[in-house]
Parts: sequence; structure tokens; C-alpha cells
Amino acid sequence: MKASTKRKIRRIISPLRRIGLKNKTFTIISNNCWGGFIYDLFGLKYQTPTIGLYFSSSDYLKFIGNIKYYLDQELVQDKGILNCNVVGRLDDIKLFFLHYNSFEDAKRKWDKRKQRINFNNLLVKFNDQNGFTDNNLLTFLNLKYDNIIFFGGKKYNGFNEHCYVLSTIDKNGMLKDDIKSSIKTIGLRKIKKLLNQLPGDENVCQNS
Repeated sequence: MKASTKRKIRRIISPLRRIGLKNKTFTIISNNCWGGFIYDLFGLKYQTPTIGLYFSSSDYLKFIGNIKYYLDQELVQDKGILNCNVVGRLDDIKLFFLHYNSFEDAKRKWDKRKQRINFNNLLVKFNDQNGFTDNNLLTFLNLKYDNIIFFGGKKYNGFNEHCYVLSTIDKNGMLKDDIKSSIKTIGLRKIKKLLNQLPGDENVCQNS
């Protein structure tokens, strides 16, 4: 089944899933497609530019470590990598776009969606994929964000109440997938609780 078809199905049943979700204007900054999955799960408008893409772990930590700087940089095309349809660059970091017809399409949506970020209603997510090393988790946990979540295939040094072990792992003990497995492990109710505990929907940027 195509990803677009799956998204349409999720949106049909999303009103039922939204029952109990009070906070509907949250921003999720994610290193992969997890954030987009959550918005689709609840049938909500994307309030983030990190949709349908992934970063290497090191580049993602750079991005969220100085996010306002990188958001101010123009997204340009990087043609130096083969076997990937669309690759963008923000200064010294690369973004791998997965579900876009062209770089122009990816850039247009990135520029539009980054205007919707609500830094007062923010959840920052990370996992142990794409070049992750043990020290990456400690770096992530030490960043100055109040609301974070981490998914791993095992417990790492520094694991705390923001971290969850998921069962879909590869031969190296790292995650193969954290999208469906996170819902199975944590549960939809806990995801709603986490989002409802964010500060709220004040000061949301309404640009579209």
C-alpha cells in the first residue's frame, strides 16, 4: 500500500483518535518521519518542517542545537549524493527528503511549514538511527529543551524517563523503525498525555 494511501486511511479514522487530545497545535521536531506520522495519526495540520525527511544523527544534533540559526539559512539543493532523489542543505548540514517529487517541491514545503513552528508548544524527538553513537544520546539530553523524547533499540548511558526501548531492532541492536513500534510500545493514550502536557497553543504562528 502506498504511503499516500495509508495517510488517507489514517485521516479518515483520525477524529476518533483525537478524542482526549486537548493540545492540537503542537510542533514536533523530529530526526525522521515520526513527527509526520503523529500529525497524520490525529489528522492535524503539520506545524513543523521536519516532515517526510531524515537527518544523520550528527547533523540533527547540530540542527536542534542551534535551530533558529539553521531555520534562518536558505535550503539549497545538494547534488553530491547518489541514490537519493532529493537532498537539501542548510549551511553545513544535509536533509534527506523521502516523499517529494523534486527539490523545488521539498523547498516550497520546508519554507512554508517552518513558519508554523510554535517554540512555546514544542516536542523534540530523537532516535538511534542514521549514524547514531552512544555519545549522541548524552548530547541530546543536555540540550536546553523542556520536552523531549528518545527511542532506542536498547538502553544507553544516560537513559532516563524521556527514553524508551522499542522492539523493532536490527542486527546491531539499533532501531529499524520507531513509527508503528512506538505506538505499540508506549500506547496512544500516553502519546496524548505527553502532547497535552506541553505548554499549550498560545503564540502559534498562523502563517501558511
